[in-house]
Amino acid sequence: PVQKAAAKPAAAKPAVTKAPVKEPQPVKAEPEPLRPKVTITETDKVTLQLRSTKDELNRLKQRSEIAMEKDKEVAKMLYSEGDKDGALLVMRKLRLSKNSLTNAENMIRKVEQQLSTLETAQANKEMFDALEATNEAIKKLENNVKIEDVDNLLQDLEE
Repeated sequence: PVQKAAAKPAAAKPAVTKAPVKEPQPVKAEPEPLRPKVTITETDKVTLQLRSTKDELNRLKQRSEIAMEKDKEVAKMLYSEGDKDGALLVMRKLRLSKNSLTNAENMIRKVEQQLSTLETAQANKEMFDALEATNEAIKKLENNVKIEDVDNLLQDLEE
């Protein structure tokens, strides 16, 4: 007898497995910055403003000095060409520029003096605060040590 070929079973569908769902990881907080938070005081603002003013005055001084050198050369050139009136006019301008330069130098000195005074006052304040903190620490230590305890200790040492 001829056997009939067994019917092929339908191909089994492979089982679909889902990839495991990963739980969302909590976001780690950023570490604290290494530098402590700095507060900008009014003194810091004034110091910065004074230094900016000083820098601007120094730039003005340099520009004035360069312009004065150029004016000197122009005056020499005009005089050598025979234009005495033009040379005199440039020399008058040069004299005004020199006065302006002197004023700028005086202002720079005043700003430097104010900066110095401000820095000295800041140092004095820091010194005062340190002395005050030291005084408070000494008072706390003295409050911890009672006179009776010292007397008792001295008597014990004598015995």
